[in-house]
Amino acid sequence: MIKKNKVVVFIFVILIVLGIGFGGKLYMEKKAEEKVKEEQILQAKKNIALFVVQNYSDVKSIKFSEFKYNTETGSWHVSAKVNQDNLITFSLERIDKVNVDSIGTRINPATFKLEKLENRNKTLNDIDILKEN
Repeated sequence: MIKKNKVVVFIFVILIVLGIGFGGKLYMEKKAEEKVKEEQILQAKKNIALFVVQNYSDVKSIKFSEFKYNTETGSWHVSAKVNQDNLITFSLERIDKVNVDSIGTRINPATFKLEKLENRNKTLNDIDILKEN
C-alpha cells in the first residue's frame, strides 16, 4: 500500500512539473508574440508618420491613438492627431508590411486643415511622434 502511494505521489509530482513547464512555455511564447506585435506597431507608426509628413504641409507633431484590429475586415485601424487638431484615421491591410499603397485614410474636410503636398521628399526629422495616454 505504501509503495502504491509513493507511485501515485511520484506521478502527481511529475504531472505538476510537466504542467508548470508547459505553462511556462506558453507564457514565454505569448510574451514573444506581444513583443513582435509591439515592434510591428512601432514600425507602422513610423511608416504612417512618414506618409503624413510626405503628403501634408507644416506637420509639427503626430499623436497616435491605440492600434485596433477589426476581425470582420481583417484590417488594422489607428487615428492620429496631426499638430494637435487635425484628426486623420488610417486603415492598414497588414501591420507587418506597411507601405504607401496599403494605407487608407479618412479625414473630415471641415476640420482637417492641412494642405496636400506636391513635394514628397520630406523626412521625419523635427517631427514629434507622440503616444496618446
